[in-house]
Amino acid sequence: MGDIAFTVNALNVLIACGGLIALTLGWLFKIHGRVSELEGINKGKELAKEQSPLTLTDAGNALLCDSGGKKYIEDNEKSLIKNFNDLDNAFDIQEKAKDIIREKMKEPNALKNIKIYLFDNGKSVEDIVLVMGLELRDAVFKHKGIAVEQVDADKS
Repeated sequence: MGDIAFTVNALNVLIACGGLIALTLGWLFKIHGRVSELEGINKGKELAKEQSPLTLTDAGNALLCDSGGKKYIEDNEKSLIKNFNDLDNAFDIQEKAKDIIREKMKEPNALKNIKIYLFDNGKSVEDIVLVMGLELRDAVFKHKGIAVEQVDADKS
């Protein structure tokens, strides 16, 4: 009977330790996610100026042009702009532009040359989403007659 009680106690200790390990792993994954998010935010600062509206830095413009992202936006502007017929809010346009580029990047046969450029140059999908998204946003603003310089001037 004593052996059974010892075994039960040992199992309870193992279960408790397993729970602590699982809890610790959960915290580590959360911390890792937050650190990765911060790294992405910091990298975004290299590519776009923190102002409203966001504008590309020299590094952002270089990535946009060197990757072929600018040419892609120019070549596909008409079909891309059709996705924005229902939007007039500058922020919504900006976020939808990034979403559209992010979705295009997920398509296996889309943007192959850009994906190769990113891989060969150690750039991330989020880097190109930011710069191409802002370029697309500006094209939509132009199409809708929204002056980028006036986006914040209209606030009351």
